[in-house]
Amino acid sequence: MITNIIEKSIFYLFLLLPISLLLGTMVSEISMILICLFFLYYSLLIKNFEWLKNKDFKILLALYFLLIINSIFSNDVNLSLPRNIGFIKYIILIFAVKKIILEKDIVFNKILSFWTIIILITVLDLYFEYIFGKNILGFYTKYPGRLVGFLGDENKIGTFIVGFLFPIVIFWFYRIFYKQASKQEFFKKIFYFLFIILTLYILLPVGQRSVVIRLLIPIMIGFYFFPFISMKKKIFLFFLSSVFAYTIVWNNQNIKSRYIDQILWPENNKINLAKTYKESHYWKHHYSSFLVFKNNILFGVGNKNYRKTCDEFSDEVNRLTINKNRSSPCAMHPHQVYFEFLSEHGILGILFIIILTALCLKKFSLFKKNENLYLLGAFIYFVYTFVPLIPTGSFFTSFNATLFWLNYCFFYTRINNHNLNS
Repeated sequence: MITNIIEKSIFYLFLLLPISLLLGTMVSEISMILICLFFLYYSLLIKNFEWLKNKDFKILLALYFLLIINSIFSNDVNLSLPRNIGFIKYIILIFAVKKIILEKDIVFNKILSFWTIIILITVLDLYFEYIFGKNILGFYTKYPGRLVGFLGDENKIGTFIVGFLFPIVIFWFYRIFYKQASKQEFFKKIFYFLFIILTLYILLPVGQRSVVIRLLIPIMIGFYFFPFISMKKKIFLFFLSSVFAYTIVWNNQNIKSRYIDQILWPENNKINLAKTYKESHYWKHHYSSFLVFKNNILFGVGNKNYRKTCDEFSDEVNRLTINKNRSSPCAMHPHQVYFEFLSEHGILGILFIIILTALCLKKFSLFKKNENLYLLGAFIYFVYTFVPLIPTGSFFTSFNATLFWLNYCFFYTRINNHNLNS
């Protein structure tokens, strides 16, 4: 009886994660912690801690110890220790979801169906804001040419949508394309493609350029590995979608300005990406983070400590800055995941990425055996997170970390090419 209550509690908490993230960091953090506590109590009740012996758990635990070492050598332990200690909840989340959610088809289907509704409402709300200037709750942006949706003044609604997009798209692909052909199924397929097109299109006026640009390479990788389309059709569809995207961007002045003019030839100058980059505030953050790393090579300055240390290098960064009127070199984080790891975690941070990459590649290698599209989707999101050079949010913030590890959970789905309707 108690175990059933715990299972339902974990189910509802995981089901409501999209809403928790929209409500704020505190709500999503409480939800994650409760899932972990319930699962630990559940394991105690059924006297089953086999997941502790799992090889993946041991590897992830090694990553956890790297973070603990990072705290010990951090400049300010009070900043780094709470975040690093809290990382354990993502490891427990993976195995809680694997046991309670992914191994039960009915539960799994209910969750992804509900997530679909939430993302669909979010996308439609953004179109409402796009047309009327405010979303249905009255939120609007302070910056022209952007959309904020349900997150208000936090400019990360695009990140939110992408975080849930891949498992949802794959879920409906399985449900729609592996049934007997009928007129009803034909209309479902049309709606499916319409949903994808409308979702990808609204990401352009949302204004998070890095989200859109970071998506390009992962989507191409996913398209290449997609097993149910011949290479000729893939080439044709890639060409068709490229022409379609080019037409949209070139014929919308606001989108063209943000994605073409401001990046390639700001102020009507000739294309000089190096100069444009060095005049941007991103260069200041990246270069200051490099200087932080240069002075703290092995361990970095500690998780969440870049914001406190970068002031020490402001004079040197400003001296080399082309545009002196740009923002301060300092920020809450370096706005690029590799610079974040280098400055705050040092060489051990690169080891963290290498181990995590090896683990993800190991899981993705199973894709060749069973063509499980959830493995492909999880791998696409991994690549999206670690695309080099493009600006990113902080990897360790609650919002981004929750989305990353949520997608990582889908490496453990059981579906395969012999059981496509499960």
